[in-house]
Amino acid sequence: MNRKNRELYDFVGKYLMVYLPGLKVCSPNTLKSYRESLNMFLEYSAKKADRPLEKLDLNIFQKQNIAGFLDYLTNDRPCKVGTRNLRLSCLKSFLKYVMREQPIYMTYYEQASQITLQSDSKKLVPYITEEELRIVFSVVDEKSAIGQRNLVILIVMYDTGARVQEIVNLKLSDYSQRKDVATLRLLGKGGKIRLVPLMPNTVKQLDSYIKRFHPNETTYETPLFYTRYNDAKKTMSIDAIERFVKDYGKLAREKCNSIPANLHPHIFRHSRAMHLYQAGMPLTLISQWLGHANLETTLIYAFADTNMKREAIAKATHDDNPIRTTEIATIWNDDADTLKRLCGLKV
Repeated sequence: MNRKNRELYDFVGKYLMVYLPGLKVCSPNTLKSYRESLNMFLEYSAKKADRPLEKLDLNIFQKQNIAGFLDYLTNDRPCKVGTRNLRLSCLKSFLKYVMREQPIYMTYYEQASQITLQSDSKKLVPYITEEELRIVFSVVDEKSAIGQRNLVILIVMYDTGARVQEIVNLKLSDYSQRKDVATLRLLGKGGKIRLVPLMPNTVKQLDSYIKRFHPNETTYETPLFYTRYNDAKKTMSIDAIERFVKDYGKLAREKCNSIPANLHPHIFRHSRAMHLYQAGMPLTLISQWLGHANLETTLIYAFADTNMKREAIAKATHDDNPIRTTEIATIWNDDADTLKRLCGLKV
């Protein structure tokens, strides 16, 4: 392995093991996606050049090779437009990092930036109607402790439009009530924090849940939603939430076949945003409320304080909405496998 080879994997290692998890504060899921994308690109480049991984250098990031990789994803795998765009975004992010570390490599980033994301005209935002949402809520056994916890998670996911990662990140201290305004503090992508106001019925359900699951709690850094392991309160996993959401979706589908066959947590986020939009809430406010960095290039940033957001959300949430009416009780080795582990491409 020569100097140029080492330089590539030095950048990869620092990007995956220092920059992303530390400086950019990205979620485990995002880190996993970026690691997979770089792995796939390196494997593709090595195969195309007919050389081992450890003999690659930064020249593989020339525009022509990146375009070939994207064609390979589209035609040979094949993958969806969204997946193709994700892989491209990951490569651009890595090259932007390299450029910042070593400006002499600016050309690679500039060339990659000329490759545009593809639009998927067939893609529709998946969401469920308010009546379908009510049916999903109704199949949960709210009398059991686990059922109550799961139902509150569903209600909070919908009311706040939170990502599932933001739900598992919640601590007891993130829930706050001041005068007539209750909020949850969500830790979003990029380590950005936002306060999201809660509807009255959500507050009622959450208070009931806390009374049951956090009686006389003194440690406010305890996970808001938890599972027990060896009598200790442990943060719930994303997989656990995805599993019970899928199970409730199957039960709900028996009552209403228009409910998606594979219900997943993100649908609650999409559904809340769609319902607010259909009720007339401005797109700019929805974007800021969801924690998006931007809405579209044609829209300007919109900022609103907690009270403004609460008033807008309350106005857009009519009396028949389920959350109002639902009741519940650096040493390098030329071995490819070792190399991947050393620079964070494999865990």
